[in-house]
Amino acid sequence: MSNAQAATTGGEDSAPPISTVAGTGVAGFKGDNDPAVAAQLNRPYGIAVDSTGTLYFSDHSNHRVRKITTDGKISTVAGIGSAGYRGDNGPALSAQLNGPREVAVDSAGAVYITDAGNHRIRKITADGTISTVAGTGTAGFSGDGGLATAARLNLPLGVAVDSTGVLYIAEYNNHRVRKITADGTISTVAGNGTAGSKGDGGPAASAQLNRPFAVAVDGAGDFYIADAHNHRVRKVVADGTISTVAGTGTAGFSGDDGPAASAQLNLPLGVVVDSAGTLYIADHANHRVRKVTADGTISTVAGTGTAGFGGDDGPAASAQLNKPLGLAVDCVDTLYVADYDNHRIRKIASAKLAGLPDSGTVVSWANVRSRLRMAVLRESTKDGAEVHQALATPRAHQRWRLVVAGQDNGDVLYRIENVRSGKVLEVVGAQELHGAVVAQRAYEGGDAHHQQWRLIPVGSVTGTPRVYEIANRNSGLLLRVDTNARTAIQQHGAEGDHRERQWQLLPV
Repeated sequence: MSNAQAATTGGEDSAPPISTVAGTGVAGFKGDNDPAVAAQLNRPYGIAVDSTGTLYFSDHSNHRVRKITTDGKISTVAGIGSAGYRGDNGPALSAQLNGPREVAVDSAGAVYITDAGNHRIRKITADGTISTVAGTGTAGFSGDGGLATAARLNLPLGVAVDSTGVLYIAEYNNHRVRKITADGTISTVAGNGTAGSKGDGGPAASAQLNRPFAVAVDGAGDFYIADAHNHRVRKVVADGTISTVAGTGTAGFSGDDGPAASAQLNLPLGVVVDSAGTLYIADHANHRVRKVTADGTISTVAGTGTAGFGGDDGPAASAQLNKPLGLAVDCVDTLYVADYDNHRIRKIASAKLAGLPDSGTVVSWANVRSRLRMAVLRESTKDGAEVHQALATPRAHQRWRLVVAGQDNGDVLYRIENVRSGKVLEVVGAQELHGAVVAQRAYEGGDAHHQQWRLIPVGSVTGTPRVYEIANRNSGLLLRVDTNARTAIQQHGAEGDHRERQWQLLPV
């Protein structure tokens, strides 16, 4: 049984819960290098999640971009806190931004920012250096067919990046979406520059948009536009044809559980698409997040329609939002919402995590048979240090952070990260043999299948403590011990005493 199937049999409430991951609700700036839930934000706007699970967001009125790592800590990655323009080709932390809006992250970990008040798109590379990739700083429209750095933009608000590194920019005052290819060339891909709503069924570059606010790209390379003042979401497919996928063009709220194209939206300002092709919309003035499934049906996933704050740890559809803006999804389709006027970042748990630990959960693993704990030998922080079972102690070498690492055939994958060393659990040498030992090593990324694990629930997922089998993605074998002695943990099949391959998850 897969972990997805096992979770489904648990009978837990299927409504995904909502929670706060950053912000106290009080506008301000404080809290860097501490837990994000205790930090102050000031109108968070755009959000993006990278391949490691790090969340980036634009702290709009603080003129900063900040990040939240998988341990829940917040820090600033760009901006000094005062509006302006300076700092290109130097450290992003010393640079000035002017009302940053959306953010995006590419496959190499570079962060892109719509520096709206500066009419520029800026980029932060992995070493922390900031530069301009589009815009001269003068508002206007020019430069198509040439280098993006020599082009004029006019209040760029939305940005997205596809799997090939192509950037898409929603230009609010130019009523256009433009793209920047890998060689730095800019061109218009949607909108003729005149505000309006015409053009569905024809070429997107000849169509009218009205204050596009955001853009998102799906796995097929199609892109979606939050056509804000048309109260619509529109889609551009690979051949350049544009159509409306949600909204009638009249502001309001209606249509849930029916065709999205017949529903009313009220200032759709954010869009994102998950791994299944489900479209999520920040229905800003309706104080809701709505979704459109592959069959075109729309429904509300978060928000009651009344502005406010409430509902954390309960069903998202019963919670209050206050002018939601940016949206993002992670590798298992957890949805993140910039709850703009609540000065918070909130998340809606993925249905795929039903019966499984939330990403970032810190636990101690106890073998069901031996009652001993999973621990790094001699508390080592070195690559290759073996992982053994040991007597319980309240020390960090026995604590493990569970971070979602992706999906495989519908199953959630985790990397199991030692709290003391920051290194992850792996099968030594990526072996597929029974009896291979496990150790810790620096995470090698999404292709490192020997460092990724399935958690298979055993028994009721409502039991305390929960019990799991831990299966390696690469070998398919299970972590097991066959003795009560303090010895190395190995991978084996499902033979023998079932307790030897079962592990209690003990939150710490």
